[in-house]
Amino acid sequence: MSAAPLGIVARKTPPVKKTVTEHASDFLVPVRDDRDLDAGVEGNSRLTAAIGTFLLVALFIEGVTLVIGVDQLLALHVFIGFLVIPPVVLKLSSTGYRMIRYYTGDDRYHRKGPPHPVLRIIGPLVILSTVALLVTGVSGIAVGGSNSQNLVDLHQTAFIAWVVLMSIHVLGHLVETARYSAADWAPRRPRVRRIGVRRTLVVGSVVIGLGLGALSIGWASTWRTERDAKRNEFVGPGR
Repeated sequence: MSAAPLGIVARKTPPVKKTVTEHASDFLVPVRDDRDLDAGVEGNSRLTAAIGTFLLVALFIEGVTLVIGVDQLLALHVFIGFLVIPPVVLKLSSTGYRMIRYYTGDDRYHRKGPPHPVLRIIGPLVILSTVALLVTGVSGIAVGGSNSQNLVDLHQTAFIAWVVLMSIHVLGHLVETARYSAADWAPRRPRVRRIGVRRTLVVGSVVIGLGLGALSIGWASTWRTERDAKRNEFVGPGR
């Protein structure tokens, strides 16, 4: 065993202190080595992030219609509500697939690792609130403006719960979404197999959503007409 030279005292390297930003990053996306991840896992992350980014923009606009006033922007509100249905189904499918693979012991998804515990806890609640929001909204349009007040009330309640949960969900996945969302669309990013399938799924879900949204314009107009007629009948003529 060799001794240190006389007069030289070994010094311990002081621990590196993390900044607030680094602590926040560790909370949002735990540090992991992605070099050995399977292409299927990488593809799943890219698909989820890409469709998640589209939904983030679309639902932000939906929130703006609420702030300005749904009554003034009813057609746009309903249009976006129907537009996001296929993309939401696609995102639930991609995240559900990852969850199933992880909990059934797939080593590839274990290497990827689970989301932060907070995000894992609220995940089912995010799904339930999203489904409740869409179901009550579509059902309200389906039953007509004259009979939908209870569904409208449930839709508003679901929206409040959804906003709280989705805000945590978005913040928790913000770094990961930014990292993967453009990976299949940027020319300089490395290609991962089945890129064409993922692109088709994203574009196809949006196109189908646009079709549903276009159909909903007429439905929204009919709903408003029935609602206004109901109000006028309740108030009575000349009042």
